[in-house]
Amino acid sequence: MKQLTIISLIAVLFTSCLGVHHGTFQSSVALSENNYKIIKRNVSGQASTTIVLGFGGLGKDALVARAKENLIKEHSVTGTQQLANVSVDWKIVTTPVYFVVFTRTCTVTADIIEFTK
Repeated sequence: MKQLTIISLIAVLFTSCLGVHHGTFQSSVALSENNYKIIKRNVSGQASTTIVLGFGGLGKDALVARAKENLIKEHSVTGTQQLANVSVDWKIVTTPVYFVVFTRTCTVTADIIEFTK
């Protein structure tokens, strides 16, 4: 019985992980008039960091900035274009060694618009 308990504990330890998702939605541009056109919908940029024993990695603000920078770079947002309907989503995944090592991923999703007037 003791051997079965140890084997079960090892199996659970090495085959499971924990993932948590959460996010926010904000609009950076007021779209009350019909003076814009949508260039691209639902484009996204991502940034990740790994944290070991609570040390290392980037802070949340830096991850959001890096994800937004990746979005702008990957989708060639020019100076005349703006991001609208911006959403920031978080995913935190722990390794089988719970809360010793975990990865935090930030995904910024938005629509790219361009004002016509």
